[in-house]
Amino acid sequence: MLTWLSLLVLALFSGAAFMAGRRRAVAAAGGRARVLHSLPDYYGTYAALWAGVPAALLLLLGVMFGGRIEDAILQSERPAAVQALEVDRQAVFYSDAHAIAAGQAPSEVTYDGELKTALDAKVAEARRIETFLKVGILGAAAVLALAGFLLAFPKISTEFRARNRVEGWIGVLLIGCSVAAVLTTLGIVLSLVWESWRFFQSVNPISFLFGTEWSPQIAMRADQVASAGAFGAVPLFAGTFLIMLIAMLVAAPVGL
Repeated sequence: MLTWLSLLVLALFSGAAFMAGRRRAVAAAGGRARVLHSLPDYYGTYAALWAGVPAALLLLLGVMFGGRIEDAILQSERPAAVQALEVDRQAVFYSDAHAIAAGQAPSEVTYDGELKTALDAKVAEARRIETFLKVGILGAAAVLALAGFLLAFPKISTEFRARNRVEGWIGVLLIGCSVAAVLTTLGIVLSLVWESWRFFQSVNPISFLFGTEWSPQIAMRADQVASAGAFGAVPLFAGTFLIMLIAMLVAAPVGL
């Protein structure tokens, strides 16, 4: 939804903020860098961080949630012809509306009569919503970048502890990365536990561990034709160990 051009403009603005902050610090010290509490680059980095980071976070949130917001607004009012469809068909309908609005190829479903009219209306609405969100997010990011720079720039003086502030920014970044890593790991573990619990509700653990047939082709819908499925893990583990053995037989001599 947001283009790389906005990130490029933000990077250029942050670079300009860096140069302005550094130049102000040197000017405040009368050209004598040793008078400053921190090195001149720290003052420029402080101004660049305030100009770039908040706006970049807003753009990131726009990329992450812009599509969901657009989809929620688009589906807030559903035409009667769409409401008469099954849930799966409704999902395909709105997916096609998004695809056509973005200039992509829709599904192979054919729409006639009221559905065709509703689809054309939703495509036009999707384009309006996307334009509104794009302009709104870009405008808010520009205001946020300018406000951050205007907040940081007047603070630059010979006594200002720019190095401490920049190190504080870096500390927050490291803490955020650590929290994200911990939450990601926790999510993976919980997802594994949850899906395993659901799986073993349908499959006997003894049959899974000691079964000799692996054929997970089961019917996912009522209109599908498929076998009951077999979930014996012995051939699965045997295949895994065979691949591992072949890889070691090739990798070990080459490595040595």
